[in-house]
Amino acid sequence: RYNYNRCSKIMPCPVCERKKYCLVSDDGDFVICTKMPTAKPYRTYNGWLHSLKDSSYIKPDKIYKTKDYVPNAKIIQEVYDRMDLLPSALTELAESFQVHPVALIDMGVGKHGSSYGFPMRNAQRELTGIMKRNLAGKKWCIPHSRVGMYIPRSFNPKFETYIFDGASDTTIMAYRHYNALGRFSESSCVSMIVDILKKCPIVNVVPDNDVHGSGHRYALALAKKLYRSDRKVNIIFNRDYKDTRSWVESGTFTEEKFKNLKVNYERLLLCEK
Repeated sequence: RYNYNRCSKIMPCPVCERKKYCLVSDDGDFVICTKMPTAKPYRTYNGWLHSLKDSSYIKPDKIYKTKDYVPNAKIIQEVYDRMDLLPSALTELAESFQVHPVALIDMGVGKHGSSYGFPMRNAQRELTGIMKRNLAGKKWCIPHSRVGMYIPRSFNPKFETYIFDGASDTTIMAYRHYNALGRFSESSCVSMIVDILKKCPIVNVVPDNDVHGSGHRYALALAKKLYRSDRKVNIIFNRDYKDTRSWVESGTFTEEKFKNLKVNYERLLLCEK
């Protein structure tokens, strides 16, 4: 077993050169890259395992260890308590999402200065962090945050659920009366989602349609974790738009088209055999 450390500005990924998402082993011999597949597919849940031994990739000069920490709930809550949660403060972001401010209130969104904070929560709905974004679409997490799920107040884990990547898709689809649950990114919050959906009878995983196809791959991985004999698991592959928000904003989205894209995970397993 190896311990892995997150890539950063001072230790970019030796394979794809990105400054986040990927992981480097303690000895620098292995990389788990979330972008570049290996020639011989060998995948972990987080990405593709690359060996830097006898390869053209160059090991990092120094391994910067990832610090293990738990979210500082007190600090996160203090930041959240300072946010403006009134509808009047959410008007501009609501307009950019093409929803009513009530949709952002349902998500627990608040405004702080010129940015907006989306609370991230664990399976017990405890606050674990705050993802902030501005009107230009730039996103970041406040210090002491830990990645979590975007859980609308209206969400009921015992009903058919639609899982989205990111806060905007979750907000827009919850506003359209889908029982929506969001995760921070395409590869995050797997154990949390499994935990919160223990009693959910039907789960629909809705990935983004990114150019590298990683959204679809992670959707399949999540579906595998959620699959049970007493549960129906579907994946909704949208191949025409970048994400659900783009599809809705195009004006071509309909509930019928959306639900007709459902592919049953059990059927996909049969196709692989």
